[in-house]
Amino acid sequence: MLNIDPQLFQEVFVELFANAFQHDRGSGALVAKARISDERFLFSLYEPKAVFSLDTQNWGREPLHNIRQRHYGLGLNRVRAIIEAHGGELQAQHDPKAATLISTVALPISSPRPENA
Repeated sequence: MLNIDPQLFQEVFVELFANAFQHDRGSGALVAKARISDERFLFSLYEPKAVFSLDTQNWGREPLHNIRQRHYGLGLNRVRAIIEAHGGELQAQHDPKAATLISTVALPISSPRPENA
């Protein structure tokens, strides 16, 4: 069970997918994977990126850093804020061999409630 606000997480996933389609997408399919590992829910989005030169260490922590017409870098910052407010983490890494950017949302799994609670 996840203890999340579903409306906010709809925004998270819409932003992640919108970014994947809009920003220097390479050829190939987007791949989304979800799994449970170490008491966490992990959602990873694999997007083809043949050319990628951005630093992923501060991914979503630098609003207004890359500004283009009508794009201010606020989307990923909001995504990170929503995820962290729910006790989770946002990570990104580029795999140059696979030419893929992997964005991962990690959320803690809630303990199940007792039947009579």
